[in-house]
Amino acid sequence: MLVLPHVVLAFLVSLTHLVSADVNDAIYRLIDALPGQVQTEGIPPPYNTRFDAANGYVPAAMVYVFSAEDIITALEICYEEDAPVALRSNGGHSYIGQSTVNGGIIINFTELKGFEVVPEGGRYIVKLGSGLKLLEVYSRLARHDPPLGFAGGSGSSVGIAGLTSGGGHGLSSAMYGMSSDRIVAAEVVVYNREEDKFELVTATGYNEHSDLLFAVRGGMGGNY
Repeated sequence: MLVLPHVVLAFLVSLTHLVSADVNDAIYRLIDALPGQVQTEGIPPPYNTRFDAANGYVPAAMVYVFSAEDIITALEICYEEDAPVALRSNGGHSYIGQSTVNGGIIINFTELKGFEVVPEGGRYIVKLGSGLKLLEVYSRLARHDPPLGFAGGSGSSVGIAGLTSGGGHGLSSAMYGMSSDRIVAAEVVVYNREEDKFELVTATGYNEHSDLLFAVRGGMGGNY
């Protein structure tokens, strides 16, 4: 059975920053496993200030990942230590606070900047890293020969992964549909319950992970 990475959202606003022993143990292990990639002070607040430190949402740490292997390592440690996790694809635009967690650990995808355009059957398939901002995607597509575009939003600092998994409504949606309508495949780190491990899978509409692609396109993610 495939399970999406667990995202824990702290709904209770507390003005006291308490870090459990489990979270501290996870942080120590993360620092050891991913040296130079763990931040415990000066953690960037989310774009939505309703869920910033002034309103009681104080993450214990932020982990910057550079590859799928880093994501798997971070999730394995947090899972084993029972540490609450939130995922942030970029600026933290979530209207409901899904890109932060009080007293837990944020996994930040900002450094995943992969970009590749592949011609295929008279059209173009664009492979996007989940850390790209919307403005970065628009700019790189515009510089392509021929110039390309897609149905996206107007918030330049919104992360592409959160935008697309949350639907992706924009000014061109009336003509071209939602951003999620254009997703043809997704590489996702999932928990394989049968083998008790996290792993990277590629989900398309025609393979054994088609249900996962369906979830990505309609799951209303908010980790912008």
